[in-house]
Amino acid sequence: MHALASRQGAIRLTAQVLMWLGAWLLILSLVSAGQTFALATPPPDFGPEPVVVGRGALPQQAAPAEPALAPQAEAAPLIILPETRLPGERSSASGEGRPAPAAQSLSHNLQPQPPAPAAPTRLVIPAIGLDAPVQPVGVVAVTQGGQTTLQWQVPDGYVVGWHESSAVPGQGGNIVLNGHHNINGQVFRYLVNLKPGDVITVYVGEQGYNYIVSERHILLEKGQPLAVRLKNAQWIQPTADERLTLVTCWPYTSNTHRLIVVARPAPQGDQRGEP
Repeated sequence: MHALASRQGAIRLTAQVLMWLGAWLLILSLVSAGQTFALATPPPDFGPEPVVVGRGALPQQAAPAEPALAPQAEAAPLIILPETRLPGERSSASGEGRPAPAAQSLSHNLQPQPPAPAAPTRLVIPAIGLDAPVQPVGVVAVTQGGQTTLQWQVPDGYVVGWHESSAVPGQGGNIVLNGHHNINGQVFRYLVNLKPGDVITVYVGEQGYNYIVSERHILLEKGQPLAVRLKNAQWIQPTADERLTLVTCWPYTSNTHRLIVVARPAPQGDQRGEP
């Protein structure tokens, strides 16, 4: 009886060993088949590898190269209003009395017009007792703080300056005249006293053109940044309408501001003055 039990136990042990061996053989065969499939099948193509910028950064596609920019044209010179000077002060303009290079401009984006064939020759303002000759003036280069601008010259003596690239009477546009008010003849000494409605006569030879004062502006100029000074200089730019613009400094003792007087053509029936 004991021998029979021992025999049955040996049979069960043998069966268990055979089952374990079969299971291991099955696992080995499946692993071998998977490796064979992996070698036979190429990996899928997901396109170019992303570019990773920096440690731990998220993957990003490479940015397209920016197109090369075309060379920019050289900017026109900047121009500002006539210079502030007190009695006894010297001009700060570099090369005073020397015309600027040919690339002059009336503003930061306007090129000069050819000189007019008939420039103003005389200015008469009865309200302030002014009767003075007019002569053409140009610009000089001024360098301050590394920034070069162009500045209109102002004639010495009891003489009015006509900006040589501005308009002439009777042809439309902005006729620009300047003058000192507290040095060198003080031709515009009393310009600040003009009021709307006052008459100004500009002569070209013997022919006079009447203008009526319409507005007056006092603009802070001294010590201001270039952007403000360029904005002030817009008053001397060319205009679509005909007008007369007179420019000087103010006040009499400090010249911190610019005085701008604008006059419009008189009515057609009262256009021409008498010499």
